[in-house]
Amino acid sequence: MRPKTAWTPATFLFLAAFALASLPGAALAGPPAAAPDPLAPLDFLIGTWNAEGHGAPGQTTGPFTFARSLQNHVIVRTSSADYAAAPGKPAAHHDDLMVIYVGENDELRADYYDSEGHVIRYGVTVTDGKEAVFAGPALGGTSRFRLTYTLAEDGTLKGRFEMGFPDQPPDLYTEYLSWTAHRAPSAPAAASGKPAAAKGTARASQGGAKGAAKTPASGAKGGTTPPPGEGK
Repeated sequence: MRPKTAWTPATFLFLAAFALASLPGAALAGPPAAAPDPLAPLDFLIGTWNAEGHGAPGQTTGPFTFARSLQNHVIVRTSSADYAAAPGKPAAHHDDLMVIYVGENDELRADYYDSEGHVIRYGVTVTDGKEAVFAGPALGGTSRFRLTYTLAEDGTLKGRFEMGFPDQPPDLYTEYLSWTAHRAPSAPAAASGKPAAAKGTARASQGGAKGAAKTPASGAKGGTTPPPGEGK
């Protein structure tokens, strides 16, 4: 007759430790970490902003909006602006749209389109989640464009749109339009509990954006004449 085994607390601890050590590594690792979001550094731009600007096109005011779209694969900026008539300049209305996306080698890029037929291909650089620069090199002796957004300490968003001309050094730009924007209050929810629909479209046009990511851009279509509303 075999003697009975004495099951002491120390024996139970040993068996438990052995069982845990025998489990596959995957069983102990937990759920996989979420993939990094390359567009996250630009989240400081998300929302609707009310802007006031001035520059070559004249004085302008109005909102512009940055919003995530296509299941968070892109950020879309929409903007429009009305410019009053001035000496030598008729009144004008401007609409534009810019799509920011992740290109080859995880580089941030942006494509800009407007109602005057301009197309600008930008490379994007974002710094510290507070500044975004959209820059496009000149192609075939055409002008270069640079759009910069900077989030100030007081929460305002500063914007600047600049042009570099073919006869200027590649690092020299001339300011075309600048503006300051304040974040618009969130729209109240409708009585049904659903979010209220946004009113109108974003106003004001493309402006500056300083930031950081990587910057292979593809220049601009439309010659050396900048988009009239380029700025917000």
